Amino acid sequence: LQLALFAIIQALLVSVFVLLVLGLTVENAGLFMLFAIFVSLTFMSIVFCLVSVGGNIGRFLALVFIVLQLSITGSNLPIPMLPENLQSLSQLLPLTYSNAGFKSVISLGDTSLLASNSSVLAIWLVVTSVLALIAFALSYRTLRTSTTPTTPDVI
Repeated sequence: LQLALFAIIQALLVSVFVLLVLGLTVENAGLFMLFAIFVSLTFMSIVFCLVSVGGNIGRFLALVFIVLQLSITGSNLPIPMLPENLQSLSQLLPLTYSNAGFKSVISLGDTSLLASNSSVLAIWLVVTSVLALIAFALSYRTLRTSTTPTTPDVI
């Protein structure tokens, strides 16, 4: 919950900065901020899942996952300009739907497109949250059984 609170605060701070300081004009500022919070929680959940399951290796995989997405999800280069295999891969990655959702809320005002992108992100959020919960339950059970004191034999 503490990480979720930090993700929400971070999304609000970035949104307010972009709207007020940078002067971004959006169709609906409230919807923009809500979508930013939702995206922040989704990516926090993905990173949290990877770290919960893999520890330091999970941290490294989270970094690789983010960097991989930057190059094939339309952030740097439009998806239609990518090779076909990378176009297919980009359809599986959450940053593709995050980018499309922000485009729809910022300039298009298309709530149906925003809803479809949000539904894919919601799947990522739910799946990674459940996996992280399972990882924590298993590690708690292992920790609990390894630290349970044994009763001494009475002579």
